[in-house]
Amino acid sequence: MGGSYLSMAILSPGVSTMVGNGILNVVEGEDLTGGAAWKPVSVDASGGPPDFTGFVDDGFDVRDPIYGGDLYQPSLEAIQSVRIVRGFDRSKYGGEPSVVYISTKSGTNQYHGFAFEYNEVGALSARPFGRNYSVPLTYNQAGWSKASLVIGITARATRHRKRGGGNPTTAGIWVDVGLVIRDRAWLGCVKIQPFVYGFNGDSGSHAKILISGEIAAAVPGTYLLSAEAGGTEASSIVKVFEGSDKFVLVLTISKPRLWWTWDLGEPYLYTCRLKLAAGGRTVDNQDIPFGVRTIALDEKTGEWRLNGLRFFIRGANSCPEWYLSTYTPPRIARDIKLLRDCNINGVCICVHVNREELYRTLDEAGIFVWQDFLMNPGYVHSNRLFQEASNQLRDMITQFYNHPSIIAWVCQNESTGGNLKLMDTFLVQVEEEEDSSRPTSPVAGFSEHLL
Repeated sequence: MGGSYLSMAILSPGVSTMVGNGILNVVEGEDLTGGAAWKPVSVDASGGPPDFTGFVDDGFDVRDPIYGGDLYQPSLEAIQSVRIVRGFDRSKYGGEPSVVYISTKSGTNQYHGFAFEYNEVGALSARPFGRNYSVPLTYNQAGWSKASLVIGITARATRHRKRGGGNPTTAGIWVDVGLVIRDRAWLGCVKIQPFVYGFNGDSGSHAKILISGEIAAAVPGTYLLSAEAGGTEASSIVKVFEGSDKFVLVLTISKPRLWWTWDLGEPYLYTCRLKLAAGGRTVDNQDIPFGVRTIALDEKTGEWRLNGLRFFIRGANSCPEWYLSTYTPPRIARDIKLLRDCNINGVCICVHVNREELYRTLDEAGIFVWQDFLMNPGYVHSNRLFQEASNQLRDMITQFYNHPSIIAWVCQNESTGGNLKLMDTFLVQVEEEEDSSRPTSPVAGFSEHLL
């Protein structure tokens, strides 16, 4: 079966790998250029600087427009062929003085793979300049690579990772991939929005819990939807005639326990238990954690208020991992502990969408999130781009809507030029239509990233 051949790596912290620079390792006859963790390594070709070298992977331009280098970096075993065109190619193929073309392997209907071991010892290493002895060194990395059946996705593990516990393979971009078969009806994405009224701190208030979503049905008919949270229940009859239908339920929680950041109180979480039934039989259910809280930002003064109380932001950016399949729950827990140890009460998830486990852990830890959108920094103003950006922004908001730790959405990171006046203000309207309960920032500007 066709498709891209994707290889992911699971490595323990501190273990180096060639996965990140797989393309560059097979570009012969050119000089590699160095770079920091945030600056991709590139090549000097035909006497031009690294940001003048283009990269085209399976027909897609993957060159970083600012720093050069390839934004998508498949591992060595995923590469089928590499060729470099020196001198200007046609504009539709990148238009750079030199372009590196990469073709990845197709998927397979059969299992295949290999074992590997990388070993380095001081006895076999050359002596450093100015010394008459070798530097003591022992480095060993072993593991395996396997292409999964049908979809051709490769999972790699190392001995280091397996000793750490947990699942040693990725089987997908995020974590394990599961196949769920539905034969009757099921709940789609569900949004839970608390409305707090009669507010008086931790006591004396009440909350209306608006639960909305969609029911999809392979078999049209009448279904009973019920919800329970905070000791209260509600139910409704939903008739699905053609494929899917929307629903709304409302619960009332008296004197709710509020969600706070860790430095102001307890980050209390409720669980909404939804059940969909037909003919007395449960056909689907969901348990969704959520928090009851209010969040407000005074645009003139810059003051933030959580549950009516002014609070002060002590935050940091978070870009923890290139391959999020390797950002495991133990690593997430370690990072959250580091944030708490540093007296931080908020993070900016910068220019990417992270794993569900991270947001869930931030909810539980009482650390707020300033959620960036994965656009950075300049784009053409085509209708097609605006449409795609709107769809992806809506998807991001829908996916993470129920996390109380998220207190704001950002529409673009470090925007430039005309994007500030047109695209960013356009995306603000899209966000406010999708979620009116949180403040929106059109852009995370350059000045906000300076300390």
